[in-house]
Amino acid sequence: MIKLILLAIMSLHVDTLMIPWGSGDGRLGIMLKVEEDAGPNMGPLAFDVEDGRIAFLDIYNKRIAFFRRDGSFEDSWKLDGYFDNIVLWQGNVYLANSDWDSITIARMEHGKLVEKSVLRVSAPVVGASVNFLKDFSNNVMFIKYSSANKGNIETFFTLFKGNLTKSDFLKGDPTDTRAGAVVGYDNSRIPVLLRFKGGNFYFKHGKEEYRWEPIFFAQMDGPPYRIEGDGALYIVNYLEEGVEILEVTW
Repeated sequence: MIKLILLAIMSLHVDTLMIPWGSGDGRLGIMLKVEEDAGPNMGPLAFDVEDGRIAFLDIYNKRIAFFRRDGSFEDSWKLDGYFDNIVLWQGNVYLANSDWDSITIARMEHGKLVEKSVLRVSAPVVGASVNFLKDFSNNVMFIKYSSANKGNIETFFTLFKGNLTKSDFLKGDPTDTRAGAVVGYDNSRIPVLLRFKGGNFYFKHGKEEYRWEPIFFAQMDGPPYRIEGDGALYIVNYLEEGVEILEVTW
């Protein structure tokens, strides 16, 4: 029994890489607040991973910055317009943004905006609440958002596809379960679950659990964690010296 427990603990591995702040290739932009009451510093608003590629919504350099799994710079695409979330899915790059009564979804290819659709909703959208849930085992992705209705916050979701209408969305949150919030499902249908306790985030994959103590030198709009198809977990800390990326493999 002791031997089996030791093997389970040793299988969890964490790699760390750092991307510095700045405006050149291989760097990420940051907005520093110089006044105490001006709010938090803000770094890239969101990030995502797919097939060993990491993409940051580098809004302050007006671009999408792509890095490889080892942290080396790959490419950057000029960003035209404002978006607050990014998702990589089946080789595509999607951008999302929410306004008072609408959600905008755009798709880019090779640095060009090729599709853009606006979904009108009946109740105000909670700012930066548009998010995505990937189920790699079933090869599907959900999109969800939260809306303020008569003082109550309601969440709606649907399968992600083109030409969405508000009638496609169902009330509920596919990430919310009794076992914890679902970050995503890997290729084997094993979920990465998240729970929050005592200022720490606890991520669980099967019988293994990783504790993360977040550092908020700067904040982001989207979730600071994403998973790959193999279940590998990526977490970002915005530190004074740059963006720290944690790669947790189980």
